Amino acid sequence: MPGKLDGLILGVDPGLAGTGFALFAEPNLVLSCSTVVTIPGRDGARLLTITNHLRALIAEHPPAEASIEELFMGRNATSAVGVAQARGAILNVLEECGVPV
Repeated sequence: MPGKLDGLILGVDPGLAGTGFALFAEPNLVLSCSTVVTIPGRDGARLLTITNHLRALIAEHPPAEASIEELFMGRNATSAVGVAQARGAILNVLEECGVPV
């Protein structure tokens, strides 16, 4: 991917209601961070909001690699499904953009 900065790492905390993004550069420098909060409604529309933000972030600051939080199954199975949906959509965009996880 042209324009990648050496050492730039994208961290992602996925969620359907809110997804956090942070870009880190070495040594321990946060270049930017953002949270995408989606409006309750159709899951597909919420996922589109998240992935559109991610694509714009990658276009502006192409990372060398990404790290995404693993799925954690707590007491609320409904929220776990939303996190799994967001995580899958994010992994898809990262793969499309050639960003290794």
